[in-house]
Amino acid sequence: MNKPPVYDDYEIHAIDRHGNNLTGESEEFIKLHAHTWSVFGHLPTGGIDCIADFYYKESAFTYHYVLKKTVPDSHNPIGEFMAKK
Repeated sequence: MNKPPVYDDYEIHAIDRHGNNLTGESEEFIKLHAHTWSVFGHLPTGGIDCIADFYYKESAFTYHYVLKKTVPDSHNPIGEFMAKK
């Protein structure tokens, strides 16, 4: 049986209706074009996995907050993109 992946951190990305990641776009652009908000887990070996999608930004931030508080291996600082909340 495969063990579930262990993540060392989490981040949130705004995604447009075509599935494009909007990270790096301006705050105004994101407000206009974000269709869903996805929570990603960082793999210790590199890369990220999408672990949840939300229609509401607040729901994604709440889930992210819960993960950061309940998963002992996660780091506390939120990434630069998320600090712009």
